[in-house]
Amino acid sequence: MLLVARLPNGDTSVVLGLPGAKLQPGAHAPMHLKVDGTIDRKTDAVIVRPDAVMVVRGKDDALFDGLRKGKVLTIEGPNDIAAFQLKGSTKAIGDLKTCVSDIASGKVKPPPPPVPDALLQVLHDAGLLEQAKFINLENVPAEKRPAEYAWQYGKLLGGVRQLMAAENAEFGTTTNSYIDALKQRCTGEFKSTQSEPESLLRAKLRTATVSCTMPDRKIYMALSFIQEPNRIFTAFFHEGTDADKAEADQTEGKLTDVLRKAFNNAAQPPQPQAPADQGQPPPKK
Repeated sequence: MLLVARLPNGDTSVVLGLPGAKLQPGAHAPMHLKVDGTIDRKTDAVIVRPDAVMVVRGKDDALFDGLRKGKVLTIEGPNDIAAFQLKGSTKAIGDLKTCVSDIASGKVKPPPPPVPDALLQVLHDAGLLEQAKFINLENVPAEKRPAEYAWQYGKLLGGVRQLMAAENAEFGTTTNSYIDALKQRCTGEFKSTQSEPESLLRAKLRTATVSCTMPDRKIYMALSFIQEPNRIFTAFFHEGTDADKAEADQTEGKLTDVLRKAFNNAAQPPQPQAPADQGQPPPKK
C-alpha cells in the first residue's frame, strides 16, 4: 500500500503500508527509492506504526513531480522490494497538490484532523478497531463534545478525553473530580462505583461505572482512568443504555487490559493525544 501526503509548505511524505506487519514503531531502516530511471533517493526510513514505514519526508519537488509523471515507483528495503505502478497518479497527485493549495489559501475548508496512530493502536490491540466507526465532531461546539475523539461501537458510544491533572493532586482526587463533573450533568438519579487504584510501572490505573436514571431512560457508562507521573490524565469510556450494561463493561474491560499491559511495560506506552484542556471535561450531550 502506498500513501502520499503533502503539507502546505511543500513537504511531502511517502509512506509504505504493510497490512498485517508487526514492526517496531520508532525503529529506522535504510531504504532506496527509485522512480523509473529519473529519480533515485537513498534515505533513512522510520517505522511510524507497526504496519507503516515513512520512507521520505521533506521538501522534494522533483520526487513529487516524479510520482505524478512516472511509470513505476520502486522501494527497496533491507529484505524486500516493493514496486508500484503509477498509472493514474498524474490526476491523483495533481488533485492532492490542488487540494493542499486550496486549503492553504482558505478557498476550501480543511478536513478534520486524523485520529492519532496511538489511539488507533490501543483500539486495535483491544480488538475494537475493526468495528469502531469514528464520529466527526468538527461541527460540534467544544463545550458539547463528548470527548476529544469519539466512536460508535455497536450500540455503544466510545470516547477518550485527556487533560492535565492539578499539580500535586492525588490520583483518587482527580478521578473523583471527573466523576463529580459527570454527576453535575445528570438530571436524574446518579450512581457511581470506582475500583481501588492500581500502581503500574508507568502510571496509576482505575476503573469506574456511572449510571444516570431519568424519567425516560437510564444511561450507563463504563470508564478506565490512567494518570501518569507528568500529570497527564486520560479517561476512556463506553456508554449506552441500561440494557447495554454488560456490553459496555466487557468492551471497556478489553481497553483496560490493554492499558494495564501497556503502562506496565518498560517501553514508552501509547499516547492517544496531547492534553487538550486544563479543566473538567465538557458536558455530555
